[in-house]
Amino acid sequence: MREQLVKLEAGRASTADERKLVTIVFADVSGFTALSEKLDPEAVRELINACFDWLVPVVQKYDGTIDKFIGDEIMTLFGAPVAHEDDAERALRAALDMMDAIVAFNRANGTELGLHLGINTGLVVAGQIGGHDRRDYSVMGDAVNLAARLEDASSVGEIFVGPATYRLTQRLFDFEPVAPLKLKGKEAPVEVHRLLGAKVAPKSTRGIEGLRAPLVGRDEELEEIRRTLADLADGQGSMLAILAEAGLGKSRLIAETRALLPANVMWAEGRALSFTAGMSYWLAREIVLSLLNVKPDAAQSEIAAALQKSLDRQSEIYPFLARLLELPMDAATEERVKFLSSEALRSGILEGLRGYVRHRAQREPLVLVWEDLHWCDPRPGRSSKCWFRFPMRYPFWCYARRDWKTIAC
Repeated sequence: MREQLVKLEAGRASTADERKLVTIVFADVSGFTALSEKLDPEAVRELINACFDWLVPVVQKYDGTIDKFIGDEIMTLFGAPVAHEDDAERALRAALDMMDAIVAFNRANGTELGLHLGINTGLVVAGQIGGHDRRDYSVMGDAVNLAARLEDASSVGEIFVGPATYRLTQRLFDFEPVAPLKLKGKEAPVEVHRLLGAKVAPKSTRGIEGLRAPLVGRDEELEEIRRTLADLADGQGSMLAILAEAGLGKSRLIAETRALLPANVMWAEGRALSFTAGMSYWLAREIVLSLLNVKPDAAQSEIAAALQKSLDRQSEIYPFLARLLELPMDAATEERVKFLSSEALRSGILEGLRGYVRHRAQREPLVLVWEDLHWCDPRPGRSSKCWFRFPMRYPFWCYARRDWKTIAC
């Protein structure tokens, strides 16, 4: 009973009236009007519900909130009631995935539905809205109106992004400028960008673009990195762990490392994003895609071709890496992993990844960057040390003392 009361109080607290910075997404499914003229209303309702069954999990995947369904339209919030540091990024990634989901839905159901979206970020008032008898949690403000207008202005297959959202995400995604639009309810034309996709090599969202200050107070760390790169050139591998609180320059140190890199060294980087905590092998997939030099949103056929070419004489591990990258396989290849237990499949994927990285390292020097790891596991009785294990179940544990000055593996 006490636990239930605590949850109820937490729920009330999360829906209290407040001002919040929120990214609003309006997604309109087009094509239902034409179907409504030909089909019975019940059939139309079943079809749109089936379509929403494909779109809603995408929003949930990025921890967004479905605000309401408006006929064949979905209004989604990122940042309310639960806020994240990267809500604008989550919203754009969800929008791109929703575009893929509508294509998959059409393929599975033989339909020709389309999707167009409007996305905007801004301050809103979030809380209970409605009459005395019924109130629902929602948001109100000019940012909401602009997102709706952007969705109205977009055509099928387009994702229009407002100026604030563009400012927050321009280093992570590719955009195409649209001529300033005169939108209903807005006195001046609005600067709008069309979202194209995620960048192959996203830039850091920190700092001011075009302004670069010299690195100060990291001479000791840079010297250790230089020694490590010299050892790499001599064929000796190693591991460096950069550990610090947020804002102390970890990403800057990685950028300086890349600037020191010799031309013959392959750099592969993966980011552990906050919304990927429940996505299996996300970081490992990013590393492999970086090694293959393909975009994360590239067509599956393109990724499969790059993987087969890269494996060379390692065809025996292709089924495991294809499963890691969620690539389709022919019947003969699928047969090799289809009936494996979860433990055997996981073991095969990990061994395949190790074998692939080992093979690439024999051909050329590699630098693998696992950025933004947030796994810390203090063990009972060892309060002076923080234990953490690197991803993919590598066979070692590391620890750092609480002051982060001592690291051992």
